[in-house]
Amino acid sequence: RQMTKIRILDISNNTLTGSIPNSIGELTTMDTLALDNNRLTGTLPAELLHLHDLQALTLSANSLRGTIISSDEWSAMELLEKLLIRDNDLSGPIPASLGELPNLQTLDLSFNMLTGTLPVELDGLRRLRMLDLSTNQLSGELPHELANMNSLHQINMTNNRLTGSVPTSLCAKQGLNNGNVKY
Repeated sequence: RQMTKIRILDISNNTLTGSIPNSIGELTTMDTLALDNNRLTGTLPAELLHLHDLQALTLSANSLRGTIISSDEWSAMELLEKLLIRDNDLSGPIPASLGELPNLQTLDLSFNMLTGTLPVELDGLRRLRMLDLSTNQLSGELPHELANMNSLHQINMTNNRLTGSVPTSLCAKQGLNNGNVKY
């Protein structure tokens, strides 16, 4: 209880094991949670969505499994700029509710086992600069709505099961015409 005022919790690059405790949601003033490069297992606790002041959530290079939290509560994380959950064992679809993160600039869900199509709701990420969904099992076509992401400079969707053609609207997008689209 004494640590509820903690702002930054960075315990990356260790050999931590076990799951992320549900009590993490009690650290409501935290703006950075970095647990990358550990040996964490279990699922993503829904209590992460109680961290409304969070600006960076980085959980990459662990053994987290299950699905990405699908909840309208993502919209309450208005300050979140960086969401990195790459290199885990996450499965299932990308929740459309991730498109409700108004300040998100970096979204990296690569090297998981995510399935399904890309939700068109991701076009709500107007400040997104980098989108990496590579090395998953995503299928379907690239939604032309990706071109609505005004700040997007880099897209990597290599090593998926995407079909169809690259949307013309995406090719004409400023900032992406320098070879920064991979799929």
